[in-house]
Amino acid sequence: MKHKIVDTKEKTKANPSKAAIPNRKDNSRHKDLSKTSKGTNHSLHSNRPGSFDRGQAYLLQSASIELGSLYLQLRTPILALGSVRPVLRKYFVDFQHHDRTFASIVIADSELWIYLNLKKGKLNDPKGVARDVSQIGHWGPGDYQIRLKSRRDLSYALRLIKQVYNVN
Repeated sequence: MKHKIVDTKEKTKANPSKAAIPNRKDNSRHKDLSKTSKGTNHSLHSNRPGSFDRGQAYLLQSASIELGSLYLQLRTPILALGSVRPVLRKYFVDFQHHDRTFASIVIADSELWIYLNLKKGKLNDPKGVARDVSQIGHWGPGDYQIRLKSRRDLSYALRLIKQVYNVN
């Protein structure tokens, strides 16, 4: 039995419902952000050694030096809490304890947005720094957001993060 080779253009003319869907890589309007300028693929979510650091660098590339330093100063004590695993997402970093996210950090233009995975009314925040985001759309889980702009508020933010870590 011979197989007939059919050109895709002919196939789509004969049956429009069988039209070929263009591959994302073939579509010139979309830019694959996981490719470097040399064209090698460095997946942000890969399990290869160093891939988290590359992805983290990708998130930090548009941040100022001060903001990048602030993120690293926040990340280090969070990882020191014990059995904490950072998980890189497309636009933010989740911090998980026993496979449950307790905090997420978004590196915004001029500040860090920290989302705490705790229901509204459960956080002990005497200074009132945490903002209620339960009624608005946001990245990351939870109902609280802390906007961190300087080192001055770092220790208080860490105190709130530890509180959520101990609850989860």
